[in-house]
Order: sequence, then structure tokens, then C-alpha cells
Amino acid sequence: MESLLPGRSARPQALRGRRPDVFAAVFVAGFFARQLARGKTPKEAMRLLRRRVSDRVFRSLLADENAAQPSDLGIRLAA
Repeated sequence: MESLLPGRSARPQALRGRRPDVFAAVFVAGFFARQLARGKTPKEAMRLLRRRVSDRVFRSLLADENAAQPSDLGIRLAA
């Protein structure tokens, strides 16, 4: 998330480094509000939000898969 002011963090100071669940809730509400401001219907804004979350989860799953080697999992591949 980008800050609108140069040299300032996008996260409010009260949220920086603490309570990622609260920051996530603030981000979700802000994303939803921005989509509504762009003229999206609430249904479209929710679809875009779900898509964004699913993309992030998928990227996280891929990163976990790439980080785990077969030897790390105790799996032997048949030759």
C-alpha cells in the first residue's frame, strides 16, 4: 500500500508492527471503499476483493511449494 505523502509509511503509526489482523481489516475496508468510489457496484467490489485475496493465497502456496524440497518432506521420488 502506497502512502500519499512522500516519506510517510502507508500504515498508520498505531498499526505499524502490531496487530496484522487489524491492518488487514483496515486495508479490506479501504480497498472496498476505493472500488465503490470508482463506480463499481458492491457486488463487483466484493468480486474484485475476493480475486485479490485468492491471488495472494495462490502466490503464497506457490512460494511454500518452491521452498519445500522433496528431501525436506521425507518423500522419495520413484526412479
